[in-house]
Amino acid sequence: MKTVVLSFEKRTSNAELSYLLDFIRFLNGYTIYADKVVVLSKNDDNGLIEALKSSYDIMFVINGDEAGFYIPSVFADLNLTPDKNGFLVGDKVISIVPKNFNGEYRQTLESVLSDRFSISFGRITFKLYGIKLAELNKVIAKISEQNKSVYFNVSTTGSDVKVCLLYSDVAPKKHVDKAVRDFISALKSHIYAEDDVSLEKRLYDVVKLRKQIICTAESMTGGKIASKIVSVDGASDVFYEGFVTYNTLAKERRLNVSHSTVVKNTVVSEAVAYEMAKGLLQQKNCTLAITITGYAGSEKNPTDKDGLCFIGIGTQDKIQVYSYKFKGTRNENIEKATNAAIFLAIKTVENLDSL
Repeated sequence: MKTVVLSFEKRTSNAELSYLLDFIRFLNGYTIYADKVVVLSKNDDNGLIEALKSSYDIMFVINGDEAGFYIPSVFADLNLTPDKNGFLVGDKVISIVPKNFNGEYRQTLESVLSDRFSISFGRITFKLYGIKLAELNKVIAKISEQNKSVYFNVSTTGSDVKVCLLYSDVAPKKHVDKAVRDFISALKSHIYAEDDVSLEKRLYDVVKLRKQIICTAESMTGGKIASKIVSVDGASDVFYEGFVTYNTLAKERRLNVSHSTVVKNTVVSEAVAYEMAKGLLQQKNCTLAITITGYAGSEKNPTDKDGLCFIGIGTQDKIQVYSYKFKGTRNENIEKATNAAIFLAIKTVENLDSL
């Protein structure tokens, strides 16, 4: 399969070829290697025509928005009419690549390659939480450099990250397996699932598998942790009860938080989150406690404490308290704290010794 990549470049140095190189790496993930790369200046319509008339099996046209002429007019003059996805499929495959080639275009490309060239693809999905993109990209770059048989597609929703490892059916299995092992080894502390599930669904799965029962006590998040847990079908199998102890007195009366602990440490403290979890675990049916106390923040009267929170995760054997300092609006901090609490609960349950 002879492949040509044609790019319109408006640049002053080779260092500006990053988009072209990113696209070539993208193709490598499908075990497609460019036999020829053509870089044209923005007004070189003759270069495009010459390339379109050349001998190839598939041609990708990228950076089309840099061209100083209307590319579809050139196609029309040659009686070439790409479909709505920018593909022309016949004896040859011609693709006008959109700027975001990781979105819907990727799925369309997989379909075209499968139908036209009988290439099929595998996909392994990882879900991660709390990973900095710079750290993630560094790991991916290292694995990609060592292994040209795989390609990574990353999408983010807040602090929740989905990574798809893609490979073709002709990629050596040992290469794919090594890429998976290297990825997990480098980022295992952030990985919460090896399929495309939400944090709350993953929590449900691991808690049910280990026959645990969840109770929650929330202040900063106002019941959002419990709400996410019960959004999962079948949540009654793993969730017993939740308290919204927003007021300090509620923490003392409902959860047996010591008043002296509050006075000594303030209500937003590691000690209070700990005693909230301890109070939950004293309930007859609770084996996994999730608690939180913190400052969601205020747009009207912001302080340097906004986003500070303490999350308690407790089992019958141990209570651990984690401290976070989120940066965002009030609602963003609440969302981040909710997801962090669920993630920490997942990791705690995964590390239980017995099922």
